[in-house]
This record gives sequence, structure tokens and C-alpha cells, in this order.
Amino acid sequence: MKRSFTLNPSHSPAGRGFTLIEMLVVVLIGGLLAAVAAPSLVSVIESNRRTIISNQLMEDLALARRQAIALSTSVALCGSDSTSPYECKARTPYPTDWSNGWYTYIGSSNKLTPASAAAGLVLRSPQVLASDWKVDAYLGIYNYVALSPGSVATGNGHFTIYRSGSTSGTTACVTVSTTGRARAWTSTSSKSDPCDSD
Repeated sequence: MKRSFTLNPSHSPAGRGFTLIEMLVVVLIGGLLAAVAAPSLVSVIESNRRTIISNQLMEDLALARRQAIALSTSVALCGSDSTSPYECKARTPYPTDWSNGWYTYIGSSNKLTPASAAAGLVLRSPQVLASDWKVDAYLGIYNYVALSPGSVATGNGHFTIYRSGSTSGTTACVTVSTTGRARAWTSTSSKSDPCDSD
């Protein structure tokens, strides 16, 4: 004769679930792990954002250089004046604030106007940056960078990219040479202009 055994679900380990103590211990351990990992996570997110912004600027500088050669005319970049669309941000106060993004347009000066956009001269409009991120342009006496078909840059200099109020002290730097070539690097200098190589 065969005997069959059945388990009462209310008495099996799977049927009784977790106790309140077990759940509290799991929540406590999860909270401790989150508290330990949070600073590292913030640092990684900040580093990624800094890289994204510097890569975008490098890409637009390379685009301007390529288009200047292809179209046999100068192509320029300037910081967006958030209050007046299709206008370049003024140079003063120095450094020029490019935190509202930048335009890439056909031209050899900062004479960007709504008419330029209507004529199809704007190649790329500003990308929106997060509100706590800063892009400062150190371009000497200029508030724009213009690249000629002969690969000569007007307004060569450098940019600093950083998060306002950051405690990491790391700044992304993008340097534009007199030949219009751009180079990106990072700095942990505590100088007022951390990308100044002097």
C-alpha cells in the first residue's frame, strides 16, 4: 500500500514568508550599501556628464573645421545668448559664458543674427546643458572661434567645463590651437583658470 504525504503550506518554510526582523535586516543592509556607494555614484555621474559636454564641444569644433574646408568659407562657433535667440553671448564679463550651449554657423565673426538662421547659415543649434554645469570660454579678445578654409583659427584659446559647486575639483579642458585642432584633457588644478597651462 502506497502512502502519500502532503505538506501543509502554512507550516512549510516557503509558505510562512519573511519575518519582520528579517525584512528590517535586509532593508538596513541595503541602506548601508547605498550610503557607501552614493558618493562614488555621484562622482561617476559627474565625470560622465563632464565627458559628454567636452565631447560635444570637440565634435562641433571638428565639424566647423571640416565644413570650413568643404565649403571654402569660414565656420564659427559662439556661445548662445539665452535672452536673444541667434545672438552670440557678449565677451564681458570675461571669460565668456557658454553655459547656454553654442551655435555652429557659417561666418568669420560673431555676427550671428536671426537673418543668418533664416538664410540657412546655422549648422547646429545649442544643446541644452544641465543647469548646474558651466562652460567658460577663454578666447582672448574674442567671444567666438572662427575656423578658416586654410585651417587657421581666430579666437583660439581654451574652454573650462565643470559643475558649479562640485567638490571633486576636476575640470574638463578643451584647447583650440591656432590651426583649429581641438584637444581635450582634465585638470585638478586649484587655480582660478584650472586649464591655464602657464
